[in-house]
Amino acid sequence: FEYSQHSRGIYQNISINKKSITIKNKREGDVIGTRCSEEQWQKIMDAIEDIDIENIQNLEAPSQKRLYDGAAIAKLKVTFEGKIYETPSFDHGNPHAEIANLVKEILSIAQNIE
Repeated sequence: FEYSQHSRGIYQNISINKKSITIKNKREGDVIGTRCSEEQWQKIMDAIEDIDIENIQNLEAPSQKRLYDGAAIAKLKVTFEGKIYETPSFDHGNPHAEIANLVKEILSIAQNIE
């Protein structure tokens, strides 16, 4: 799972897999990494359970603030069984309802690491 957000003054990239969590908070900055616990991984798996992964590239953003610098541009990428599924860009803080719980879990895990 990879979640990224960026704008003129903001950059964050969060990657989570079954073994590790990495966070990069600046384009040219250092990567912070830690082990992904079973509990953290289970929360991610629970959050993705009701998502149609093959359809996330068709999700429409509920708002358009990123188009005029009103919000950071965010994307969610999921790699599953060798295939990459990626959402169109959306406003950070306002993902499509179908992926909202997953994005919330990813951000919560990352916040507790920093």
